[in-house]
Amino acid sequence: MPVYKLYLFTLLFCAGCASTPNIFELSPKEKANQIKINPLIPRENIITRTNPKKYTGELVEKVTDAELTITQADDFILLASGVIESAVAYDPRLIPVTTEEPNTLKYSFKARYDVSKKNENSTITTAITLGTKKLENIDKILIESKNTIFELKL
Repeated sequence: MPVYKLYLFTLLFCAGCASTPNIFELSPKEKANQIKINPLIPRENIITRTNPKKYTGELVEKVTDAELTITQADDFILLASGVIESAVAYDPRLIPVTTEEPNTLKYSFKARYDVSKKNENSTITTAITLGTKKLENIDKILIESKNTIFELKL
């Protein structure tokens, strides 16, 4: 192969690499346009259709109290307290549950547990924000636990 053909091939290869965007990373312009992903919103696995960070809480023993208060932003805060027996609970949540009763919202009061050597009852509290549109035609809110269903009338 003549030397000039080899030189021409090398020159074209190097010029092509220098003019194209970086293959392994996004260009600065594309980085700025990329959608920001919220790390608090779990992603679903595309292949298995499962969510590895799915909430694995269990129902609390008993709901002891619930109240609905209004905020300055005209939204409402639903605050619920429950009793945990002989365990240490963390990450409590009110999980929405579908109900067949009209004008009713239903939530499951769940928490994650670690077994404790103490046989004491402990209280756990959680809260969620409800918009005015969600509470528009609602007469009562039900909060379920292992042993009971707490009813909060509006």
